[in-house]
Amino acid sequence: WAEKAGAYGLVCSSAELASIRQISPTLKRVTVANRSADAPHHDQVRVGSFVESYRGGADFYVIGREVTLADDPIAALDRIEADLQFAALVPS
Repeated sequence: WAEKAGAYGLVCSSAELASIRQISPTLKRVTVANRSADAPHHDQVRVGSFVESYRGGADFYVIGREVTLADDPIAALDRIEADLQFAALVPS
């Protein structure tokens, strides 16, 4: 329905990435509730790692509280970047 309505993409958790790709390989996929392995989940229920989102075919990642609530936001961003670099280099 989103594609027929002219949507550019969908916001989803990493758990829905494969389903969305099957339904429409052209829709962009924006993942929310991404967390590094040691980051708190806060109020998020369907949390996925950045590695899972990357390997699932996410096009964009919403990054919020893991950085904004961190004592050291730059270190938090560095950790996320390392997760994504790992996902890109190591086959799933």
